[in-house]
Amino acid sequence: MSSPIDLKRKRPMEDDYGRMTEKIYKKGKAETKEHYQAILYMVKNQNKEREKRKSEQTELLEDMEKEAIFDVKAEKERLQAKLLLAEEKLATVKIMYFDWDKIGESFMSKL
Repeated sequence: MSSPIDLKRKRPMEDDYGRMTEKIYKKGKAETKEHYQAILYMVKNQNKEREKRKSEQTELLEDMEKEAIFDVKAEKERLQAKLLLAEEKLATVKIMYFDWDKIGESFMSKL
């Protein structure tokens, strides 16, 4: 039931509670901003951790090279030689030709 005061006001709901749509909009905007700031914070932390791990790995590799535990150049040459052997083996592999029409599987020749 409305009181006589309510009837005298032009907009009783707005007078009592303020502009609802403006409050909702501002609240939604603030929550959205907070949400994306939290995501940005998480991404920045992940990037810091990733950079820290990279620097630790780089330091470890440099220490290994200094102590001659791991020689990068020798390892590269070994892997290249292994690749050449694999390519030579691949070149010697012969694949038999299938005449799919003679077998009765003509749809395979169109693939």
